[in-house]
Amino acid sequence: MPSKLFLHMPKCAGSSVKKMLLECAGDRVVIDNDTLFALPPADRNTVIEAAAEQPALPPPGKIVYGHFYPVKYLGGGMKPASAGDDFRMVTILRDPLERMVSHYRFWQTHEHPENHVWSLMHAGAWSFETFALGAPMQNFYAQYLTRISLEQFTYIGILENFPVSVEKCMRVMGVSHESCEIPVENRTRNGIAYPSFNDDFIDRFVKHHAEDYAIYLHAVRTYHSMHMLPPYLARRLSN
Repeated sequence: MPSKLFLHMPKCAGSSVKKMLLECAGDRVVIDNDTLFALPPADRNTVIEAAAEQPALPPPGKIVYGHFYPVKYLGGGMKPASAGDDFRMVTILRDPLERMVSHYRFWQTHEHPENHVWSLMHAGAWSFETFALGAPMQNFYAQYLTRISLEQFTYIGILENFPVSVEKCMRVMGVSHESCEIPVENRTRNGIAYPSFNDDFIDRFVKHHAEDYAIYLHAVRTYHSMHMLPPYLARRLSN
């Protein structure tokens, strides 16, 4: 039985999904939170190049879940060498601006000194604008998906369609979840991001993270519905 990969994109309700996965398929779940994002760019690129040449073999018959970069297991191929024809990979994303706000707030109150970017943020006492518009956080999704094609995903959920996304991910992973309760999304939407940002900031943010918006919009268009977009983004696309 081939392995399956469930990429937990940070600040995209992955902790709720992890809890459900462990409840429904605990003996099949392997946690891999060895994120390359914690490394300085030069060290990260070295590890990525090595993985592209010689990817790790995911444990057979297991669901690998966590903050790993998919290149770790996929290398330069479309699927792990040992995966066979039944390879599956899923993830859940969210609006890039809302995700960025959540990430910043989380790092303000939680210590991660092992993370290169967290250390820079706290050493420099970064404002949200510095955090969101600086080079280290630019195109966060695209950084995680280095060397990966969106076509390699079997399914991409979105937080804006959370119950449906979780149910579909479980089905794709082959997890029987009828007896498990779909978790409540762990976030607060009202007032978290949009009211406090003017049009100029949003315009700069969207341009700075153009690759991430392309990834997010691909997921929305391919697997969901455009009416699920946050209002600020729906307005931009309609103009």
